[in-house]
Amino acid sequence: MLLSLLCDQESLDAEQLERALGLDRPVIGACIDRLTKAGLVKHNGIDTVAEYAADLRTTVAGRLLAQRILDNMG
Repeated sequence: MLLSLLCDQESLDAEQLERALGLDRPVIGACIDRLTKAGLVKHNGIDTVAEYAADLRTTVAGRLLAQRILDNMG
């Protein structure tokens, strides 16, 4: 869900994701870490988290995976 939201919005920070998904900071942080380690999102164009308020964007791999998931749902 987080990956799909990032694809739709182009970029968001973690606080915006918290509000949009109704999840707390530790959960969002863990999700972001997993997606970053998998190469599916980047923070301000880099692969590591510089700070919590960093803008998050999907990578090409992240967009492709989100599209495959959506295609399989429909």
